[in-house]
Amino acid sequence: MTSASELPASSDSALASTQTLESASSVTSPQPLSFVFVICTLVAAALAFLVMFHGGSPLLIPQELADLPASAPIEKLAIKDAAAVAMVRGNTLISFGLLSALVGGVACGVVARSRLQSSLRGTLTAALVGLVVLGGTGLVMVLLGLELRGKLQPLPEATLSQMAKTLSLHVLVWVGQGAVFGLCVGVLRGPGAAKGMHAICGVMAGLIGGCLYSPLAAIAFPMEDTDRLIPTGFANGMSWALFFYGLIAVMLVGLTKPAPKA
Repeated sequence: MTSASELPASSDSALASTQTLESASSVTSPQPLSFVFVICTLVAAALAFLVMFHGGSPLLIPQELADLPASAPIEKLAIKDAAAVAMVRGNTLISFGLLSALVGGVACGVVARSRLQSSLRGTLTAALVGLVVLGGTGLVMVLLGLELRGKLQPLPEATLSQMAKTLSLHVLVWVGQGAVFGLCVGVLRGPGAAKGMHAICGVMAGLIGGCLYSPLAAIAFPMEDTDRLIPTGFANGMSWALFFYGLIAVMLVGLTKPAPKA
């Protein structure tokens, strides 16, 4: 027969076990991403694109080459053409790297803030890591994309259409960017987050966005150049930035929700 003095002890033991289980559950089940994350990502993408667009071209052709007349010697005109290509590549690297860094810093900071609550140092550290990692990823993916474009561009239209070349470029760049973006978010959400699933969501977003952007942009902005890695025109470029980063953020929110508690 159980004595009355043993009942409180067993009750305290049960309460302690319940608190332990709840604590373990909170560690293994990270807080779900909310649409605040999506909104902050979109705002960061819009602001970063504004900075990128209004900043103009940081690299320019030397004035003596820019002033060469069409009647100049072929050798000098060839140097001018090479300088123009290098300028476009350099400006694309700087612009996309800036965009990736700013959006990555804000997104990682928002995720860390929601998890760490009042830790300003942790939030700023996460934002800095996101800025460096995703900015560096943007640079690497642009280099790979330009390399791919250089190999695909000489192919005749009968072998590979211009639309297919553009799709390949966008898919390559945004699949890599989406994978690292998702992985960073998964790591920052804590030990209970499925890092692989976050990376897969980023890959899926990059693949879907890369396949859809060019056909949709060709319809919405028929007068703009959609073949470039960074499209021309303000409305076209802003739509491009919001479309890709918005798609990545929405897929992360929708597909990485923790399983409901039994």
